[in-house]
Amino acid sequence: MDTLPLVQRFSGSPAVQALALMGSTARGDATALSDIDLVCFVDRSPRESILDVYEGRLLVVSEVGPTEVEQWFVSPLKATECIAGAREAVALWDPTGLFGGIKARAAAFKWDERLQHAADAYASGMLAGLAEEAQ
Repeated sequence: MDTLPLVQRFSGSPAVQALALMGSTARGDATALSDIDLVCFVDRSPRESILDVYEGRLLVVSEVGPTEVEQWFVSPLKATECIAGAREAVALWDPTGLFGGIKARAAAFKWDERLQHAADAYASGMLAGLAEEAQ
């Protein structure tokens, strides 16, 4: 897949600090039916995702701001959703090394007691809510 047109199209905004491929395209196991997950790391609050078609495949362009990135490392739910993807992601454009730093932080990430406590509290709250609904 030729990624240069994607870089040219999405790196032009002053708010965009880095671009990375995530998901099956980044891992190298995408099929003709797989979407392309492009993440724009921005220095502001993220905007809605963009859906487009690129080289005959669905292109999903998501923006992630600094607050969202930080949540990847402190929220149990976000950690389980995002850390593995960040570890496998491929930088397409990273002029300041921002994404490289995020990827290194994801590689070094350890599930600690604080995260486990937060995950336990979340699960307890969900179970209590479900128990109340079942009554």
